[in-house]
Amino acid sequence: MEKFKFQNGQVVRDKISEFEGTIIGRADYLTGCIQYCLCSKGKRNVKNENIWMDEARLILTNKKTKN
Repeated sequence: MEKFKFQNGQVVRDKISEFEGTIIGRADYLTGCIQYCLCSKGKRNVKNENIWMDEARLILTNKKTKN
């Protein structure tokens, strides 16, 4: 089993789409694919968006999540 590159709670950004969010879930598939569920920062009266992304597309930001 491979180790995850990122941890839950870290803020990451997609290199291609620039989508940025906090990691709220991770998946390690039998095929070897590792994906992360990112939750965008919702603005007032706007629903948060959750999206699954492949690990290779993500880069770590220096931003911290608010608890």
